[in-house]
Amino acid sequence: GAASGVHAAPPAGAALSVAGVNDQAPRPMVLAPERGWLRPSGRPIVLRQGELFPFRLTLIGKAQRELPALALALNYLAARGIGRALEGPPAAPSRPRRPPLAVARIIAQPRGEPLYEDGRFTVAPARDLAWPIPPPEAHLREVTLDILTPMRLKRDGRILSRPSAQDFFSLLARRANLLAQLDRPGAKLPADEHTVAASAATLQTLEAKTRLVCVRRFSATQGRNMTWPGIVGRLRWAGRALTPLWPLLAWGEQAQLGKATALGFGRYAAAPDDALVVDHD
Repeated sequence: GAASGVHAAPPAGAALSVAGVNDQAPRPMVLAPERGWLRPSGRPIVLRQGELFPFRLTLIGKAQRELPALALALNYLAARGIGRALEGPPAAPSRPRRPPLAVARIIAQPRGEPLYEDGRFTVAPARDLAWPIPPPEAHLREVTLDILTPMRLKRDGRILSRPSAQDFFSLLARRANLLAQLDRPGAKLPADEHTVAASAATLQTLEAKTRLVCVRRFSATQGRNMTWPGIVGRLRWAGRALTPLWPLLAWGEQAQLGKATALGFGRYAAAPDDALVVDHD
């Protein structure tokens, strides 16, 4: 709940205003639990003393430069404790007693290079840590997309329970352009939203097995329980347009999609020819 009360002021760029961003700009940082720690059903996870909880942190564009400050902030928040307060007297009059945590290590992906361990950086964190986007297969015809953490795609204020390929790719292209505009105002946008939407409209839906789940979370900032709906499940598409759309889809695997990505929502995995099998909790 620590990040839920932080509102990023929208930039003055006309492109974001035209795109409908009048309140909160998209954050260039996303979080997501790693495999084996996914609980879209909302069931809690009990951590034992000394146990490691792995999660993925993705910094987009120039936000990579803030990794040292972010590591410091994460350690500060972890030391204060996460989750519900324990029984017994509070640690301080203004702060409930919670189990303390600490950042054990930070590993750069995809090479698995350790950056931070035992409270200090082992290598300089200020260099480019960009994740390479793999080129598409020569003749990509089918793609399976597994939604790993609840995805909150909205239209007219409602969650899309079964987004079409056009819905999905249009929102993904819009997200890529907004983040690019934030990172480098005035630079060429990475996605032609009209072309992406037209290409995605030609795709055939082979499978759409999604279900709506409601994630229950406790906001320490607001001091109350919150319930957020989102979808998990599997989507499969087929069509020649998948080959030019693949780089955008692969980028979204890291940047996630939908509302509340900074809180772990909207992580998915895409694979050609149904090569990936995920056991949803």
